Amino acid sequence: MAKNKKINYESMFTLRSDGRYQGYWYDENGKRHSVCDKAPEKLYEKLQAKKYTPQPKKVITFKDVAEDWQQEHR
Repeated sequence: MAKNKKINYESMFTLRSDGRYQGYWYDENGKRHSVCDKAPEKLYEKLQAKKYTPQPKKVITFKDVAEDWQQEHR
């Protein structure tokens, strides 16, 4: 039987001098955000939750585009 490998969470994140682990996630604009936690397992769960949360989609209507165009060309 194959043994399940344990994930080494400590090696996935940066250990800060204050004893917390730090990881990063990127929003839809590409901006990097940092998240810290004492336990690397909890930090991994936080980052996975941030990574897979669905972002609301913005619907651009013709009215919005027409108003922007009008403001630029007047």
